[in-house]
Amino acid sequence: MPDPRPIRREEIKTPKDFITRLNRPDAITVGAVIKNIRILANQHKINESQGRVFFAVYGIAGNISKSGERPDVDLLIVTNARWSQGHIAEDWNTYLSRDNNAFSGDWVAGTLRDRFSTEGYKVILVKKIPNQYSKVGVRQKGIVRLEPQSEGRKPIDIVIVNHICLINQDITTLKQFEEVGDVNKKGKPLPRVLLFKTEHETASDY
Repeated sequence: MPDPRPIRREEIKTPKDFITRLNRPDAITVGAVIKNIRILANQHKINESQGRVFFAVYGIAGNISKSGERPDVDLLIVTNARWSQGHIAEDWNTYLSRDNNAFSGDWVAGTLRDRFSTEGYKVILVKKIPNQYSKVGVRQKGIVRLEPQSEGRKPIDIVIVNHICLINQDITTLKQFEEVGDVNKKGKPLPRVLLFKTEHETASDY
């Protein structure tokens, strides 16, 4: 199914605008990413103690700033959540250390890998961050790529900004991330559309 008509950047303002640009299989996958982050946030709220915590998922990059059909889909996940223990892959005993993503301990990356490696995607931890991501926004971000194993779906690059990235740049709130963290060299906000956001209060561990 071809992409809908080209949409100018200024028209991409809502989650519906962003999703409309995607073909149906990719839109379903983006919805599944959001669902899994929502579940992860709820689990954190129940099981961890930290204080004020936020999770957010954005549509970013060429899907926002360029018209016409795009070769891939770009998402951004940001959270200040911390866990008392690192993530352990569901199939740790079969993958062993061959898969760095399975053993990174990062709950967002690990959760995405557990979910989508069984849904027709090869989940790759990108070791070298492309220039379009590394030269703007916060430093020390990571990228997980969902590489489809069949036709009809596009690769999905998911930029992950976790609590370590935020702490190292003295960012404590989602608003602060949007205003001073996720910006270009001139301090202007990078192209993005908020697809999902949740914030919760847990008992502080301090």
